[in-house]
Amino acid sequence: MAKAIRKRCGYGCVICGKPIYEYHHINGYRKETGHIEMEITLLCDGCHRKERGGLISRDDVVRSDANPINRTNGRSAPDQVWYAQGPVRIHIGTNTIHANYFGDDGVTILLLVLDGRPVLRLREEDGIWLLSARISDAWNRPLVQIHENELVYLVEETDITFVGGVLTVGPGSHPMLRIKFRPPDLFIQEAVFVWNGILVMISEKKGLHRINKDLVISGLQTDFQVVYNFGRDPANRGGFFRLGVPTRFSPVELEGQVREIPESMFPLEDISIAERFDILDEPSS
Repeated sequence: MAKAIRKRCGYGCVICGKPIYEYHHINGYRKETGHIEMEITLLCDGCHRKERGGLISRDDVVRSDANPINRTNGRSAPDQVWYAQGPVRIHIGTNTIHANYFGDDGVTILLLVLDGRPVLRLREEDGIWLLSARISDAWNRPLVQIHENELVYLVEETDITFVGGVLTVGPGSHPMLRIKFRPPDLFIQEAVFVWNGILVMISEKKGLHRINKDLVISGLQTDFQVVYNFGRDPANRGGFFRLGVPTRFSPVELEGQVREIPESMFPLEDISIAERFDILDEPSS
């Protein structure tokens, strides 16, 4: 029932679209009838407080439930997911990156770079660490993005939950992304990053793997400002772990299999584009 409600409501508050939400019984919970799916909607904490205080009427909730804003816009409203100051530790599977407070505004740590594009990044601003992450499908189409601590995603693609400080994208057994936020620590427990056919999988058991078939990176600790850098890089950055010729995979519809393909199949982006970490592109008209 919960998954059906999340999908119907666009994986966010039906009024404002924020992805951190609470379940709300439109007609109140009645023990004799129990939970009725079509009478349950999603409200963020702010809208929920306004509804309880009478600032948002039941009719407003009913109208928004019938036409959730995320379904109208095709994407969620951004919302803050993390806040940390001073030294932090980023746990990527079994590996740990120490992000010390440098004191210089604008310090950037590129945690994962694929073909010159940062897909996982940490940046300091006024002593606050800002996390950016981009999850794409096998065709480089964006699915979910955290842009400097703000979460935004396309609502049609997959199931998304944010419960108890844990963000999960995709089915619980095989998520595309699972991040646990425990300031000042951040745990990337599960993730699948894909760009230009480079496949990087992260798990708490194996660390980083599937980059070059049997290559596994596990149990490492570092404070480098470029950590994992795979594929071509127009900026000629090095990295704590640099792999210039990773295996590239092409998705095959049949049975979800993959085949290896040459890097020449993927044009390399101009560095000015690859360096960008924009909010998800607006849907084309």
